[in-house]
Amino acid sequence: HYTLINLLKPDKILCIGSQKGYIPAICAMACRDNGKGMVDFVDAGKNEYEPNSWGGIGFWKKTSPKKHFSLADIEMYINTYVMNSEQFSEMSTKTYGYIYIDGDHSFEGVSHDYSMFWPKLEKGGIMCFHDITLKGKADSGEYGVWKLWKRLESKHGYKISIILRQNGVGILQKND
Repeated sequence: HYTLINLLKPDKILCIGSQKGYIPAICAMACRDNGKGMVDFVDAGKNEYEPNSWGGIGFWKKTSPKKHFSLADIEMYINTYVMNSEQFSEMSTKTYGYIYIDGDHSFEGVSHDYSMFWPKLEKGGIMCFHDITLKGKADSGEYGVWKLWKRLESKHGYKISIILRQNGVGILQKND
């Protein structure tokens, strides 16, 4: 993510979901080092006991995001929104040069995130999906990112799959 953002130098980056903010922090570090860009980070802040939490631990409802990200001196490059992706989509009219999706891992949830945010991705922009290879059941339901990823191949034709450990990251570039 850092390298892609360094190369693309997008003005606006969107990260949906992150247990403790690792990927949003990496994206914000790239913005800092570029001297350009801003990250909008959206996480519902669900804990493991809430329905549809997908590995959430309630971290963002228990901590100050500004303070948390200040530990890496990146708080001025990241805005945190503790809400679900649909609420954020309804309130934001921004377009983005880079979008990372790691929220609801059900087929329905990730498909909805894709549908909401693909139109908000700028031409030439990058959309990434986390956990493109996970299959089976989780506490929150059945993993479905892999299913969407498979369907996107026929829709977009060209995509990149990077399989690290068992999770995988999928990368699409918007060319239309």
